[in-house]
Amino acid sequence: MNLWTLSSRISFGIALGVLGLVAGLARAEVPTKLLPWVPADANAVVVIDVESLFHSPLATRENWRKQAGDRFANQEISVPPEARRVVMASQLDLGGGLQPVWELGIMDVERTPSFALIARREGGHLDTIAGHAAVTLPGGRSGVELDSGVILVTSQPNRQVISRWISSAKKDTARLSPFLAKGLEQADSKSHLVVAVDLADSVTAAPIRELLTKFEPLKGKTADQADIADILASVKGIVLTVRVTDKREGSLQIDFAKPTGIIQPVAKPLIEEILETLQISLDLDNWTATASGTSLTMKGEFSQADLRKIVSLFAASPGTHDVRETSTESGTPTPPSAETLKAEASQKFYHSVKSLLDDLRKTLDKTQRDNQLVWMERYARKIDDLPMKDVDKDLLTFGGNVSSSLRYQAQAARVSFLRSGVRTAQPVYQNYSYGAGAVGPYGTYGGYSFSGTVQVAPNFGQIRTEEHANAASVKASETKQIEDGLVQIRRAMTERYNVEF
Repeated sequence: MNLWTLSSRISFGIALGVLGLVAGLARAEVPTKLLPWVPADANAVVVIDVESLFHSPLATRENWRKQAGDRFANQEISVPPEARRVVMASQLDLGGGLQPVWELGIMDVERTPSFALIARREGGHLDTIAGHAAVTLPGGRSGVELDSGVILVTSQPNRQVISRWISSAKKDTARLSPFLAKGLEQADSKSHLVVAVDLADSVTAAPIRELLTKFEPLKGKTADQADIADILASVKGIVLTVRVTDKREGSLQIDFAKPTGIIQPVAKPLIEEILETLQISLDLDNWTATASGTSLTMKGEFSQADLRKIVSLFAASPGTHDVRETSTESGTPTPPSAETLKAEASQKFYHSVKSLLDDLRKTLDKTQRDNQLVWMERYARKIDDLPMKDVDKDLLTFGGNVSSSLRYQAQAARVSFLRSGVRTAQPVYQNYSYGAGAVGPYGTYGGYSFSGTVQVAPNFGQIRTEEHANAASVKASETKQIEDGLVQIRRAMTERYNVEF
C-alpha cells in the first residue's frame, strides 16, 4: 500500500498542461465519499477514478496497473495503483507565484494500510489526529484514516492545521466553493478525469493590458486590447475533462463573467502567449480554440510522453516510497541484507532522477524553446522529495546537486525574463542631427545644422534575444555538468554494488 503527497500548481495559463496527466483514465465520477473531507478554502480539485482506469480495455492490454506500480515505486507519478478513487485538493496562492498554501490527497482504498508497517519502514511514528488513527513521517508528511478505507495524505507540517481540517469537515455539509462544486457536477459523464480550479477575483485587468500591448495579433488595436483584458480579468475558473478512446482527447473550458466572442480570432495564439509569458513549454499544434457565450474552450490530443512533466504541475512531490504489505506461503521470509536494500534504493533513486532529466531534454528537443523555467522548478522539487532512506550518500549528493542546478537555471531564466520587462519599460533615446545649405565654387554658404535626441520605441525582439542568450549560456553550462555527472555516478554506483544502474 502506498501513501503520497500532492503539490498543486494550477492557474489560468498552466492548467492547460494538466492534459498530460492521464495516459488513459476511467470515468471520474464525483466521489461523494471523499469530497466532504476537502477543506472549504480549496481552490483546486482533481478527481480520478483509478479503479475503472485499470479495468478499461486499453489499460488491460497495455498492463497499466503494472506500469503504475513501477512508476509509483520510483516516485514518478502520484497515483497509487491500489487506490480506487483519488481526490487531490489544494489552496493555491494565485497572487504569489502559484505556491500552495496547503495541499493534500484523499484516496479510497480497499483496506487501510498498516500504519505501523509504514512507520517502521519510513522511520516515522504512530499518532492520533482529531481522534483518528494516523502516521507521522519524516519531512512533515502525515497519513490519517478518516473512515474505513478513506485515507488523507499531506505534506502539511502543521499538525494543528490537519486536526482543524478534520474537525471542520465533521461539522460542515457544503464544503466546496460554488464554482468547484458546479464544475465537478457538470463534467462530461464520459470523462475519465476532471480538474476544477476556482480563479474568481484572482487577477486584475491592468497587467493583462500590459501583456496585450506586446501581443503581435493585437498590435495597434488598443480598443480590442482593453476589451479582451477586461474579459480575461473576469475569469471565474476552469474545468478540464479528459476522455480516452483510441486517442487521448482533452477539453478545457475557461469560464468568464463576460461574453468572449471578441477573443475568437486570437484565442489560440493568445493562450500560447500566456504560456510563453509563464515560461511553460507546451505543444499545442493540434489544439483548437473556440469562444462561445461566456466561455473559452480548448480541445486537442496529448501524448503519454509528457506525463511526468505535466503531472509535476500539481503532483510534484510524492510523499513516501513504495510500502506494500506482503505475505508468503510458508514461514517468514529472510530479510534482505543492508547491502541489498541500499543497492535497490539507490537504483530507484538514480532511475527516477534520470527519467525526470530525460523528460526535460525531450521537451526542449521537441519544442526548440528554452522556456523550461516552470518544469525545472517542479522537477527540482520532485528530486528533493525522492525517498532518501537506504540511498547511497554519494548518490544523494548528486541528486542534491542536480536539483540545485535546475533551480539555478530556472532562476537565471526568471532574471532574464524580468530584465527583459525592465528594459522594455525604460525609455529609449536616439541621437539625431540634420543640416541644410548651398554649395558654391568656393565652399558652403547659407547653411545650418541641428542635433538632439528623441525617444523611440524599444526593440522588443532584440532585448528578448539578448537576455535569452544570457540564460541560455547558463543552461548550456549546467546541462553539460549534469550529463557528465550522470555518467560518473552511474559508473561509480555500478562498480560499488555490482548491479547495473
